[in-house]
Amino acid sequence: MAGFLTPLLAGAVLILADGACPAGEAPANLVANGDFSAVRDGRPAGWEASGDPKTVDLALEAASDGGNPCARLVCTRCDGAGGWTHAMLLQMGVAVEAGRTYEFTCRARAEGLAGRTVAAAISDTAGWHPCGFETDLVVTPSWASYRRLFKASRSAGRSARLQIWYTEPGTLYIDDVRIVPVDAGRIEFATALPDVGAKNLVPN
Repeated sequence: MAGFLTPLLAGAVLILADGACPAGEAPANLVANGDFSAVRDGRPAGWEASGDPKTVDLALEAASDGGNPCARLVCTRCDGAGGWTHAMLLQMGVAVEAGRTYEFTCRARAEGLAGRTVAAAISDTAGWHPCGFETDLVVTPSWASYRRLFKASRSAGRSARLQIWYTEPGTLYIDDVRIVPVDAGRIEFATALPDVGAKNLVPN
């Protein structure tokens, strides 16, 4: 379970928060360089890649409209053992506070991922404890927006790691990554799942 919502239901949540921040101010994004506009040595500043350095590469993809680039994580092979069995985009220091409610949002698309699934989570690397956020994103070659609501189960600061990963060859494009605190006083449930273009094999 991801926080107090399952990954399936989490995609159905629409936040309608009152009083989450002063009027006219947006809540601060806990993710640094979530729009990938800051660049260092040709890579997105504040972000790292994990996986076999011979087969996993993190770079920036230029925007077709001339805007900010997005992150591009490429995995040409996914085998071996330990940390080399995945391709991961990560950022350290995404601090959360136990008991607080947060909203995770991003835009993403993928090419070559047979399983069409990308995982996202926050872990406390000081002991490798979950922090209440763990979910799957169903990705396709077209850009889509994702939203998840979660309640942090553990407080973590510098040791908190936001991680977005998959375990097969393919390319992930991701942009506009945000984690913000919200007031969960008003929540409306909408469509539970996006249309993935597949037929339900269960009758009725």
